[in-house]
Amino acid sequence: MKFALRQEFYFSKKYGLNDHLDHLGINDSYQRQSYINHLDGRVKYVAFQEPRLATKIGPLWQEVLEDSGEAVNYAPKNHHQTSFQFYVDETEFTLNGEKYLALGISASQHQEQLNNVTKRIWESYLANPWSDGDLDTITKNGMHFTDTTEDLRRTYLTALQPLPFTGYIVFGKLGADYQGCYLYLLKTVLKRRLMAAESRGAYFYFEQTSKVTKSAITETVKAAWSELKNDNNRHPEFVATEIVDKSYFGIAVPDFMLAVFRRYLMTDSKDKQYRRKVNMFEMLRDKIRVIVDADTGEEFGRRKPIRNLDIENS
Repeated sequence: MKFALRQEFYFSKKYGLNDHLDHLGINDSYQRQSYINHLDGRVKYVAFQEPRLATKIGPLWQEVLEDSGEAVNYAPKNHHQTSFQFYVDETEFTLNGEKYLALGISASQHQEQLNNVTKRIWESYLANPWSDGDLDTITKNGMHFTDTTEDLRRTYLTALQPLPFTGYIVFGKLGADYQGCYLYLLKTVLKRRLMAAESRGAYFYFEQTSKVTKSAITETVKAAWSELKNDNNRHPEFVATEIVDKSYFGIAVPDFMLAVFRRYLMTDSKDKQYRRKVNMFEMLRDKIRVIVDADTGEEFGRRKPIRNLDIENS
């Protein structure tokens, strides 16, 4: 990426940015602006990854823009595109004697489809006279992993696999300040989620918790959005936050993601349900885009799998 940027800067300085874009065959005004925005994003990414280069690459890029009379412009566009809906849930777990807090986020532009599938499976299970488990609790709380049976869990996880959503998990050690830890985890992944919702609406639904105030959550989301907007970076047209209870069908997705993640991390081969717990996590592995350890900055995915307790101990 650095090599490619050096080439871009070399030709832009030698011939001018506009002539350089003409040479690349980028003549349409919309495409030219998109390309300039793309270059700006690459500059910011490199500067973020290697701070020592920030003092060099930033001013050089600004000089190229000033010489050409061009500017970065992330003005909202494509207003007709569907808004993003983000559902956020949290869980606690203990691993190797350390207490952790994790947030799960599901992102979708087709939330109604997810809700309809969740509702259909929930209603079908309750209507089946042969269903077991605490049906009164399932009726009250909806599709909540802790309240459901293993059969219902597997049915729902199977249904989630082809649905249009992307999952994200971030976790870190939990100290005495629960709210502080919660907001820190949220900030760790928030900007990238907001940038992904560029020029569209971003609705956030957080499961209600007595340990974190609505005002603190709302201020954190709005602060991240305002920072992106003020920096002329990619950002949603607007953000909105709401606190919901576990009966909301949208909360079921991050709830199940966190549950299978937590059980996967904590299980070992001595557990009688070891294979089942591992398999349930594997069922959603490809839907979870990234898992972030906020304490170390490590990111895990399909190419770099996160290890469970059994592998850790071996």
